Amino acid sequence: MSRLTRLVKEGESNNASTSSQSITKKERRSYIRRWLSIAIIYFTMFMSSVTFSIVLSSLWPYLLEVDATVTTEFLGGVVAVYSVAQLIASPVFGTWSDYRPVKEPLLISISINILANIAYSYVGAVPSGGKWVMMMSRFFVGFGAGNVAVARAYVSGATSLQERTGAMAGISACQALGFIIGPALGLAFQPLENHPLTIPAIKFTLSLYTGPGFLSALLGLVNLVLLIFLFKEYRIYTKVNKISCKCRRRSSEEENEK
Repeated sequence: MSRLTRLVKEGESNNASTSSQSITKKERRSYIRRWLSIAIIYFTMFMSSVTFSIVLSSLWPYLLEVDATVTTEFLGGVVAVYSVAQLIASPVFGTWSDYRPVKEPLLISISINILANIAYSYVGAVPSGGKWVMMMSRFFVGFGAGNVAVARAYVSGATSLQERTGAMAGISACQALGFIIGPALGLAFQPLENHPLTIPAIKFTLSLYTGPGFLSALLGLVNLVLLIFLFKEYRIYTKVNKISCKCRRRSSEEENEK
């Protein structure tokens, strides 16, 4: 196995030295496009984290405004369903991305996220059962955030062994940054607490409670546009797999000759 590992590393180093000596404009453009796609995945991870934490500072008063009889236990359920849904969705989107282009599960998951956030912001307009609508909206927000597994897998496959550690650290940093910045973005709507903006014709209300949902939907829309027009899928690991297969074949042939 150590011989196979050494042969793989030798193959990769030879390829790296050859490519470094003759980098063409096409290769440079491909490199930039590849990292642009990775940056879009970074933004996807950031947005997924923001959609979780942005409502935390206003969720309880929003829930009381919708239904004054709710308990703290129900609040815990509204918070928890996000993670439950993400747990359910992660293997679904992960399996999907194994057989289809990565863009497909990303687009669908983000679309679900956008619609769920809009539903969250319109909970106040529901005549009855608003607390259950809020719980279901948070469930589907979490379901849409199940694309984090796809995002991590893509970054792993779109980077070389030398790039992978830094790239995976970057995706974790974006996720953590989203968790940190989310509550601050939610508090940015504080001035609207007593002076909400309303459009009665479409039952639109932009307030301290609905603003986080609408902002999350807007970020999701930006993410969709980036994925549709700028994202291009790259799979660098396939090159490493080819080298590995050749090395295994060579090792097997040598053993057979012996």
